[in-house]
Amino acid sequence: MVAAWILAAPAAHALSQGTAPILSPEGEVTSGQLEYREHCASCHGLSGKGDGPVAEALAKSPGDLTQLRKKHGGKFPSQRVYRTIDGRDRVPSHGTREMPVWGSVFRLRQGSLSGSGAPPLTDDEVKARIKPIVEYVRSLQGK
Repeated sequence: MVAAWILAAPAAHALSQGTAPILSPEGEVTSGQLEYREHCASCHGLSGKGDGPVAEALAKSPGDLTQLRKKHGGKFPSQRVYRTIDGRDRVPSHGTREMPVWGSVFRLRQGSLSGSGAPPLTDDEVKARIKPIVEYVRSLQGK
């Protein structure tokens, strides 16, 4: 029993940090950290402090994602972060409801824009893709 817990503890920690490997709807191995790097770091930076390589070119500086818990009275706003990523909560500096760098990537299957006929992702598949990013952003707090 103790051995099982010892083996499971690192996996649970990785899941809670957004660094655990997950299988994307396209069957690719990824993680919240890798998805963040691909879709968020160009503006928010690898550290999440808003210092990404394109930050200087933006009219408004990207937010410092490492201070979200502090700005919300010590509680990480996971639902707000989720709704920002999926486009439900508008962030003026992101422009339209779809963030300009990756738009609807979390709702569409790979290749669906090229006329492959692939259906959009289900709500569960979208959640499975976004939740690890939220957990990764949670892991950046106070860094």
